[in-house]
Amino acid sequence: MRSIMRRRMLNLPFEQAVGRTAACSVGTYPPGVPLVVPGQTIEWDDIEHLAALKSQGYTLFGCDGNTLDVADI
Repeated sequence: MRSIMRRRMLNLPFEQAVGRTAACSVGTYPPGVPLVVPGQTIEWDDIEHLAALKSQGYTLFGCDGNTLDVADI
């Protein structure tokens, strides 16, 4: 995980992050448990789940609106 966090990061829209490596933890608050962790390959199911939670009024942490930080590998 440390090597992922030392790489340059890109901030990409959710749809463009699919197949990329997450550079930070992303989840909902409450409860504050990450759904995506650094080093994890982001899959379409992850994006759909985050978007659904956001549309239900949950606050997402670790992302900015509809974008995610991914490692520039």
